Amino acid sequence: MKRKDAAQRQFRLSGAALKWMGFVLLCFGSVSIAVIQRGILDLTNQTAQSLNDAMGSDRSVLGWVIAAFSLSLMSAIALPFYPRLLCQGWQRSANRTRYCLRIALCALVSEIPYDLCFSGTWLNLSQQNPVWALAVSAILLAVLDYVRGRPMAVLLQIAAVLSACIWALLLRSNLGMLTVLLTACFRFLRDYPQTRLWIGFGICLAHFPSPVGMVLVHFYDEEKGADPGKRFYFLYPAQLLAAWCAGLLLA
Repeated sequence: MKRKDAAQRQFRLSGAALKWMGFVLLCFGSVSIAVIQRGILDLTNQTAQSLNDAMGSDRSVLGWVIAAFSLSLMSAIALPFYPRLLCQGWQRSANRTRYCLRIALCALVSEIPYDLCFSGTWLNLSQQNPVWALAVSAILLAVLDYVRGRPMAVLLQIAAVLSACIWALLLRSNLGMLTVLLTACFRFLRDYPQTRLWIGFGICLAHFPSPVGMVLVHFYDEEKGADPGKRFYFLYPAQLLAAWCAGLLLA
């Protein structure tokens, strides 16, 4: 038992480690969609039957299909990383209004790159980038702080979480409701890590294999580490554009 506890203390992840791991995993998702599926395999111009015929006649096509599927699966692991980092950043932020605005600006700047990368069009209203869900979650944290200690605070907090879920759905942000629910989980169960792990694990089951990410988040030590700072906000749209350009070159 002592060995197990010692191992848990040794394996810790800083905020910077979570950010970089999440960034690499998000890049996997972009490469899967823009580079392999729309670029190399040209799935937008293929039917299921033509793809099946191609896999039967060319093993390299089957290999690319497996690679795209595997990368998409791995990208799902990042789902709980950013709600957890959002809650920690919210606690540390000296200017929370500016913090919310930075996230909203990142969502706005990322929208066209996200649409180009994931749908190949300049504007796709059917689905918005996942940073919008983080912006909604940041507003949720502000509302939860505002109603804390007020009459009927519990009912107001429940209403705030439900409203944030509805806004995430209305905005059609990718994985929006799961992001909001994870943010609420990390906020309310901040002092109960074991309970937080299992409830977060249950939420993540809706997007397999993101429960793996929830286990990794459990080892977050709440230290910044070698944090890249505000520049990190622009890495997400940059990798989306890079994946889109690579897909165009390979199409």
